[in-house]
Amino acid sequence: MKRTARTASLTRNQTTAPLRETRDPSRPEGRDTPLDRPWHNPLRYIKPSGDPNLTMILQHCVSIYGKAAGFYRDLAPAAESVQISQCWAELSANLLRIREGWERVLRAGEEGTLAVKIENPHELGISLHEIDSELDVLLGHKESARNVRDAFYLAYVLECCLLSPAIGKLLHSIQDLPLRSVSETTYDNHLLTFVREFGNYTGSDVFSRALVRSLRHLRDHTRAILDRSKIDDASGVYSRKGLRNAIVPLANLAQRNRYTVGIMMISVDNIYTLYDTLGSLQGDKTVRALAAAIKRLVRRSDIVGRYDQGVFHVYFSQVKHPFLEHVARQVLAAVKPVLPQDLRLDFSIGCSYGRLERSMEVQLEELFRKAEDCLQRARLSTTHKILVE
Repeated sequence: MKRTARTASLTRNQTTAPLRETRDPSRPEGRDTPLDRPWHNPLRYIKPSGDPNLTMILQHCVSIYGKAAGFYRDLAPAAESVQISQCWAELSANLLRIREGWERVLRAGEEGTLAVKIENPHELGISLHEIDSELDVLLGHKESARNVRDAFYLAYVLECCLLSPAIGKLLHSIQDLPLRSVSETTYDNHLLTFVREFGNYTGSDVFSRALVRSLRHLRDHTRAILDRSKIDDASGVYSRKGLRNAIVPLANLAQRNRYTVGIMMISVDNIYTLYDTLGSLQGDKTVRALAAAIKRLVRRSDIVGRYDQGVFHVYFSQVKHPFLEHVARQVLAAVKPVLPQDLRLDFSIGCSYGRLERSMEVQLEELFRKAEDCLQRARLSTTHKILVE
């Protein structure tokens, strides 16, 4: 079924509209729709610039990890031995690093540099609030721990709270985590430390082993939620967040070896014409075919992702200017045969390249911004649809 112009316009508005109560003045009072109640809209894009709802959700995460770190920190002075005290201090330090990562995510949200797609944000906010409240109750019980075994059982409850699917869903919803926050917001290293120490101090009885297995199963469930966010369903290539996560180790390698890396942004300038003409199902099939055509032209060591509805990104690990321009021309020649014969779409390509000699994260962000600037100029040009700088 073809989408109408009104539907396409509505979809475009959903990608930019703040998550606040809005009302169409043309609609009679008292007869609103789910779009008038955005907190209850099951699928919603948020424009995060100062949005109080997103800020509240992210503040809960900062609070949750801060309280968890404080729980372990307060146990350290009263520990029965230096070894146990060091164990509590290490667990507290791990969670403080994660909290710092969430603080950076919060600042990015407040500054409007974070793209978020939340399913059921109202439900997510309630779940995070409940976790925050549960930690308050748990902190009140830590004085009742009579020995290290009791303390670890309380800590087990805390770790179950931190493994809540609600936190995993929030990470799944954030489309482009700031690169410096990606490693801090991962929980794996902390959990491995806790499981090791939990086994050391609670014994190896059947009950303790069952608790450890349950904790690992819960972690696997949360990890599965995060894994689903790495691939864009429509195109079959990396999503925005998956692309950035995949780039980090390659960028570190490029920095160590002083490689010149490249960023290519490929834009389907009138993507909404595609969906208006073909409909959602056939439109997604065409987008998948476009992504496949791009992947065939790049090397296996390069990474392709769908950054936005009509924009693909490619990260090149080792390139030169002529190579980028050559690949860009090949891309323009390869994508047009994929389209139906009666459908005309405009394509623009912007590229940047350079060495990551200082801070990898900062320079990589600069390359992304430079490629985006080239893409915008290519879009505006009627003669030069490829710009490489």
